[in-house]
Amino acid sequence: MTQAPAIERGAPQGGFIRQSHVNFEALATSSGAYALKKAYDYNVLKAIADNATAGSGLGTAGSAISGNTGDELANYIAKFARLLDEQDVPEENRWFVAPPQFYEVLRQADSKLMDASVTGESMSPLLNGQVTNRKIHGFTLYQSNAMVVGSLGTAAAATFGPVATSGESFALAGHMSAVATASAIAKTEVVRDPNSFADIVRGLHVFGRKVLRGSGDGFTGALVGVTDLDS
Repeated sequence: MTQAPAIERGAPQGGFIRQSHVNFEALATSSGAYALKKAYDYNVLKAIADNATAGSGLGTAGSAISGNTGDELANYIAKFARLLDEQDVPEENRWFVAPPQFYEVLRQADSKLMDASVTGESMSPLLNGQVTNRKIHGFTLYQSNAMVVGSLGTAAAATFGPVATSGESFALAGHMSAVATASAIAKTEVVRDPNSFADIVRGLHVFGRKVLRGSGDGFTGALVGVTDLDS
């Protein structure tokens, strides 16, 4: 069960209604939704990291692959692609997930991904701060704050990492068919906050996740690696 932050609405104050140009109800609801999203991301991504195959040459905790430059990380993504290619994993619907710091380095000027002559566009989406709306080495790129750098993370903070060593972080990649998830808000309700003039909105978020092709028979469709962004 996930409980959203209390939503305080305008309450009578000496015969008047307090007014504000800020919609605090919307802000509180949005904040609760983001917290719910991060907790869900954490649960799903950590399950993938725990059950995916540690691909050859992708690094492990304490023996991470150097990711100091954009070129190194571009080549690192290419290595994930090659490992999937070798197993005849379909090229469509491949995904790649890393923390924001990974993409900060990837965007550096030395990376060929920033060169319009390589992307084929005069105004590349990479130049405006987005991860990218185009595929890189066949992957759709995602980032998540649930994956942290240089820390093991904690369940309370909905974060995880490979080891408490400066610069090391997980990178995950795979095919859509390798992981299954299901999610639904089964119930919501509004109750009065006994400690203030406010309402509390709470809901029951039901979900499940399973790594289907982490190892075993058939192709391995989920890979995990560790890169050192501060090597």
